[in-house]
Amino acid sequence: MMENVTSENNLSGIHILLSESCFNLIKHLGTLITTAKNAQEVVDFYSKSEADTLDAIILQLEEKDSLEAVKKIRSMNRPDASTISILAITNKSQKKLSSQMQAGINTILTTPLDNNQVSINLLKSLHQSSKLRIKMLKNALDCVNKDALTGVNNRMAFENFEAKITHKIVTNKISSFSIILFDINNLKNTNDLLGHDAGDQLIIDGCKIICNTFKHSPVFRLGGDEFVAFLQGEDYNNRAELLSGFQKKMNKEYFISGAVSIASGMSDFIPQKDINVLDVFKRADEAMYKTKAKMKKQRV
Repeated sequence: MMENVTSENNLSGIHILLSESCFNLIKHLGTLITTAKNAQEVVDFYSKSEADTLDAIILQLEEKDSLEAVKKIRSMNRPDASTISILAITNKSQKKLSSQMQAGINTILTTPLDNNQVSINLLKSLHQSSKLRIKMLKNALDCVNKDALTGVNNRMAFENFEAKITHKIVTNKISSFSIILFDINNLKNTNDLLGHDAGDQLIIDGCKIICNTFKHSPVFRLGGDEFVAFLQGEDYNNRAELLSGFQKKMNKEYFISGAVSIASGMSDFIPQKDINVLDVFKRADEAMYKTKAKMKKQRV
């Protein structure tokens, strides 16, 4: 059964799934209402519906299997299972409902009800649901753009960042920045001699050194033992001093057994010459490999 009832409120266009026992209590809200015979049929309908086509589910707590229905909905493997608003109607005291709230219900309404009370609580629940969805999307994007091993930005994040900075170069909206390329020494030997767990730890430790030195700059892991830092602001203003101190320390560490050693190279953006980030990146890459060659030569 489906009924679309209109009234003057802020719920027009909202689609609610509910059990028949709740229908008479909220039928004048002005929402699109889909009814199911009981709590189990609510679960069945929801499981077959497309994600994000329903805005809220309303159940009656006194109805058999209503709490079990909430748990089943929340445990479903679909993107909206943890965010859809679930409201429950009951004639019990709010003080006795903590266990029900833990089951995954967003809001519990006690009878008797009026439309204004239901509308306000439904809108609040929908707002909370929207905030949760935004947070989950942000977390998902963060996971996509973060390197799983080190926690810094990954290659995908760098490519997106590179595109934004290149656009600023083309539109003359950026005048200064530097890029530093890093390559952690002895990763292959560490993997071969001590295993990949030791190699992973070497990468993690190297990343920490880079981040602690260039504290005000975004750091990206490009893959393997390669990292890049994008310098602006304070780090850019102090870039020569920061890089000099970093390289002196790394040259010293290169001769200490078990110490983390990192080759690095820097290049500044040159207005009117560089047409994209790649131009700057290439020079930093060349400088880094020259540094790496010198470090190897000094060790021989």
